[in-house]
Amino acid sequence: MEYPLGIALQSNGKIILVGVAEANSYDLDFDIMVLRFNPNGTMDMGFNGGGKAIMNLGSKLDVLYGLAIQSDGKIVATGRTGYPDGQVAILRFNINGTLDQNFGNLGMVTRNITPHQNDEAYSVHLQEDGKILVGGYSGDGRMALLRYMPDGTKAVSSQQGLTLMELQTKAAQRPADVVAGRSPADHEVNRSRPGQPGAIAP
Repeated sequence: MEYPLGIALQSNGKIILVGVAEANSYDLDFDIMVLRFNPNGTMDMGFNGGGKAIMNLGSKLDVLYGLAIQSDGKIVATGRTGYPDGQVAILRFNINGTLDQNFGNLGMVTRNITPHQNDEAYSVHLQEDGKILVGGYSGDGRMALLRYMPDGTKAVSSQQGLTLMELQTKAAQRPADVVAGRSPADHEVNRSRPGQPGAIAP
């Protein structure tokens, strides 16, 4: 079974889905999944040689939740890898569906925020200067906002690219706010305003 969890449109009208694919239903083994469709809904066979990229990142629970498309067409996707202890995972794919070897460690960056707990990333936003903002939560229930350079290295500000904040509740959303994460318990949203790294939007 394949479960899409995030969607984005390319400038040419093609549709990108990310999510998780069940590798082994008897052993609870899940791999990341990226699919690309043509504007008419057919699979784009030029994407990774068959319209989809399914990869095991080295654990039994690898998932992609969010994605953003760069101006050059490359795909930045966020999620988690690791079981039972999860880490934030950030990957970048080339236009043809292969991992971008120039990003992070052969196409992937992982971040262990809270040792021996589940850390996950749900959303991603690309700044105008190319930096990558990633929102999720740490295993101890705090909202996590991470920032990386375009090549996948940590941004030097905000505690080496990481800001942790206690979750606020029932905050009114505004279009200029970046959705930075959600709580594993109640899925409530926190925000950080663009241009103010690490500052909670009022």
